[in-house]
Amino acid sequence: MSNNNDWLYEQSQITERPFKSSIPLVAWLRTRWNNIAARWYVQNLFDQQNRFNATLVNQIRNQDERLVAQDRDIVRLTKTVAELEMKIKQMTNDS
Repeated sequence: MSNNNDWLYEQSQITERPFKSSIPLVAWLRTRWNNIAARWYVQNLFDQQNRFNATLVNQIRNQDERLVAQDRDIVRLTKTVAELEMKIKQMTNDS
């Protein structure tokens, strides 16, 4: 389960990707322009989205843990009911 949660957390984080171009200087110019014009704004959005995504991952982890605990309780209670039914059947057969 831990590996699945690690993968989920990794997938929830967004990062900036470098601009690529087959035309010489275009990627370099675009990167420089992005550094001047938008990086400060976009980085704040990345940070906000990453915090939101991490919160969702944590909620999913918590819900998963609760479901596992509930499943264990159901198994235990089912076993208890079966044992009680067996005892009741034995008591009615003894009478």
